[in-house]
Amino acid sequence: MSEFWKRVEDREEGLSDARGCYVFGIRASGGDRITPWYVGRTNRQTFCHECLNPHQRNHYTYALGRYSKATAFMYLVPQMTNKGGFYHGRSGKSIGFLERFLIGLGLRANPELCNKGDTRLYREVVMPGFLNSPRGQQGKATQSLLRTFDV
Repeated sequence: MSEFWKRVEDREEGLSDARGCYVFGIRASGGDRITPWYVGRTNRQTFCHECLNPHQRNHYTYALGRYSKATAFMYLVPQMTNKGGFYHGRSGKSIGFLERFLIGLGLRANPELCNKGDTRLYREVVMPGFLNSPRGQQGKATQSLLRTFDV
């Protein structure tokens, strides 16, 4: 087990062997905001067997290469059982739904998110004030709808 996963286990025992979604983000040196760069989910594997595979590391390397100095972050969002434990079964519809939801949030925060799957509609649909349009050019109805959704 790598040092990274040992630290995960020290903070939350059992988390490395759980399943769910994960978000890779970067905070630029001197910055206070973490920018999401990749969203993934575990399917048949656990976090420790999925999150740092070559495919994912390619995304991380690309994103980190965009910065001269930065700190990487990995958020692990485990699926929980009804009794409050970590879910260890195969991923189901709920993890897929959560991944798509997080991808949408990720694209809103960073249009250069590395994900390709499940992003087409998020990238193409235009809804003034919400998706793929400047926030400053909104009518009163759009502003009211934004407030309704607390956006």
